[in-house]
Amino acid sequence: MRKPEEIQRQVDGLLSMKEWLPEENFFGDNNWKTIDAQVSILKEEKTSEEIEEEFEEDGLDCPTEIWDVESWMLGNYEDDLFEEQ
Repeated sequence: MRKPEEIQRQVDGLLSMKEWLPEENFFGDNNWKTIDAQVSILKEEKTSEEIEEEFEEDGLDCPTEIWDVESWMLGNYEDDLFEEQ
């Protein structure tokens, strides 16, 4: 399990992406919805399975970034979950 400081760094980094990343990408996928979902998992508000169900209910495929969060939380993924501009 990750330390609270590590988790907060990822949350801050993901939320900062919303400042420069367009809400929708070229394909019409909602970037911000994915970021919000990642933050929800990091804050332990929702599980990746709950997020997957929400995307499916909206008729959308669950983004792979959702599963990256779970892997990161377990220590199986070392890279940051966010990109810097």
